[in-house]
Amino acid sequence: MNEPPKVVNIEYNIRLKQKILVANYRGPPLTQQQKTKILEGIKLELLRLGEQTLVEEVKIKKCVKERDKLNEEYKKLRIQTLELKEKRDKLSLTVKELKQKRNEMQKEASKKIEEIDVLNKKITELEKKKPKRNCTQLETIIESIEWKIQTTSLDVKEERELIDSVRHFETQLNIHRKLRDLKLMRRKLKNKTADLRTGGDTYHLELIKIANTNQETHKKMIKKIEESKEIKNEADRLHQQFLQAKEKVKPTREEIKKLKAQKRKIKQEISQKLLKEKEEREQDLRERIELQTREKLKQGKRVNWEEFQLLSQEEPEEPD
Repeated sequence: MNEPPKVVNIEYNIRLKQKILVANYRGPPLTQQQKTKILEGIKLELLRLGEQTLVEEVKIKKCVKERDKLNEEYKKLRIQTLELKEKRDKLSLTVKELKQKRNEMQKEASKKIEEIDVLNKKITELEKKKPKRNCTQLETIIESIEWKIQTTSLDVKEERELIDSVRHFETQLNIHRKLRDLKLMRRKLKNKTADLRTGGDTYHLELIKIANTNQETHKKMIKKIEESKEIKNEADRLHQQFLQAKEKVKPTREEIKKLKAQKRKIKQEISQKLLKEKEEREQDLRERIELQTREKLKQGKRVNWEEFQLLSQEEPEEPD
């Protein structure tokens, strides 16, 4: 009688990493015992690989969780950065407008100062020509002379002399009047210049205040950008780590997939073998019972209903 084929190392040697799958086996047919032994080896290896994969899966999930958390923080920082940028840009525009208004006022004030300088020169020149008598005195003299011309009988020469006198005093009076008008204009220009300077200073102070706020906003924005870069770099690092871990566990997953397929195949073969053996045993039993039943009938012995049914199933039907 031939001995069943011996299979050397038909199991998973975890220490040496030597794996012999049924699909790769080319020796004599394997017995049920050998297949069961291989199946147990596959189960043990699946258990080991499952534990190994579980450790990597935990690392991957942790890595993904941290990466996603950082990405959410990055998105929030980006929104905050954009909000700060919008605020900064608005403040910059306000600063620009205030500078323009301040410069316009300063320019207008400079023009007024130039006009005042021109007036000062005119006033200085007129001051040199200003008569010793004041306006009231000159007006009184002119009125007196005009009254005399109107009420006194004068010859042509006397009248001409009085008219020349009126003209002379009116010229002096006009100097006073012109000085008065120029000084009034100068006073108005000085008031206007003061108002322009005050307005310019107000704009300037507001400008400085907003510029400082703008500078602080810009610093905050730069800080947010730097934080965003750091978080983005860390998120990218974790993503690369995730990809590496995923790639690392890929062969193990493929191996588990192959092992599960082998496991299903072996279990199916074992089930088919067991089913076949069961059917053979049942067939053998039926044949023995049939033989015994026929012997009973030949000997004229009584058969039971089950034996009769068995013979009826075996006998072919007669044609009509």
